[in-house]
Amino acid sequence: MAEEMGLHLEVRTEENIAAGMPADEARHAAQREFGGIEQIKEAARDQHGFAWLENFTQDVRFGTRMLRKQPGFTAVAVLTLALGLGATTAIFSVVDSVLLRPLAYPRADELLVFGENSPKVPQVAASPGAYLAWRRQSASFTHLAAWNFGPYNLTGEGEPRRVFAQRVTVGYFGTIGLTPEVGRDFQAADESAGQDNVVILSHSL
Repeated sequence: MAEEMGLHLEVRTEENIAAGMPADEARHAAQREFGGIEQIKEAARDQHGFAWLENFTQDVRFGTRMLRKQPGFTAVAVLTLALGLGATTAIFSVVDSVLLRPLAYPRADELLVFGENSPKVPQVAASPGAYLAWRRQSASFTHLAAWNFGPYNLTGEGEPRRVFAQRVTVGYFGTIGLTPEVGRDFQAADESAGQDNVVILSHSL
């Protein structure tokens, strides 16, 4: 670009000399007419879209020098960025799995979760009596099941372990469209008192 600007300046100088100007005066006149070379180069860079890249490079170099001069500030900045990125990643993972991705069940768009509402405590879980009444009277659902989720103590061999499990009613797996890979599903008799010590294990357990 500098060579091109110089060539234009030389051509204009020669034109002034051909018009009868002395060489020095012809060159000064060409420079006045042509304008500042550096300003023209900057305008050309802006027009071709390279100015942002040069500015970014200069900012990175300046920022790197400043961070090297202040290691304490650098450590705090890096830690803040790490925590921010970690929190953002964790939040996105939850949003992605809960809101963006479809549920990993057949016909997931037909699943519905509902419960009882109270004026003082909205969106509370359904009581057993309400669930039994819904199951007897419902004509709008193909399947209806209830569950609760919580920690339990697993004992028997070795040290006791704290595990999370669901207590479910008969028809739970049919409601979400799944069947056990090994063994049988829960049956109506399993809901009877004294016969309800039946469990379906997950792959992880």
